Amino acid sequence: MEEYIRLNHCKETPESEVSSSPNFYLPHHAILKPTSSSTKLRTVFDASAKSSSGVSLNDLLMIGPAVQDSLLNIVMRFRIHRYVFSSDISKMYRQISIHDDDKKFHRIIWRKHPTDSLQTYDLTTVTYGTASAPFAATRTLNQLAADEGSKFPLAAAIVVKDFYVDDVLSGGDSVNEIQTAAEQLTQLLDSGGFQLHKWCSNSAVFGINSRRATREAINFGNKWSK
Repeated sequence: MEEYIRLNHCKETPESEVSSSPNFYLPHHAILKPTSSSTKLRTVFDASAKSSSGVSLNDLLMIGPAVQDSLLNIVMRFRIHRYVFSSDISKMYRQISIHDDDKKFHRIIWRKHPTDSLQTYDLTTVTYGTASAPFAATRTLNQLAADEGSKFPLAAAIVVKDFYVDDVLSGGDSVNEIQTAAEQLTQLLDSGGFQLHKWCSNSAVFGINSRRATREAINFGNKWSK
């Protein structure tokens, strides 16, 4: 939660707005996963919890249509490439702001220490656990590809065809091809505030070097080798 506050992913609610109506308070709790390499402690928000009216936030949210290809199609295309790479977007949902009018429906109570007074905060970004979050996030990716695709044509095609939520599985016929595609993809997503990490490839010389992504040499040995 301290990270949420530090990154402005939630902001303290002005006293004059705390009792404003309508609003919705999201219950939340921590999930601990010591084996995780990136996020050992995760905050989970329950948008399906019923309010005093007997209705939850998720009851009222539209889910939205699927705007990405099926996982089966993505995996099948992935298998035909000679050289491949995978990656995912760090904190994808939390890189997308929600409208100011909607923040009062993503309200939480938090205090750093049990002896502190309770504080009210509004979440400012798309919240994992809300019914509309997957559509909002994937639709944002597609819009970014449409807006910036002329600058990064290889990357735009990958965003549209090879992403499943925040994970990308793509490839090409040569190391140079996947290197160029991955670098374009990094730049395209960076222009929208998204950062790719956890790069993997079946090429030992594949690596990424950009303004926000440090170079990672990847060698999977025989795991993905042909």
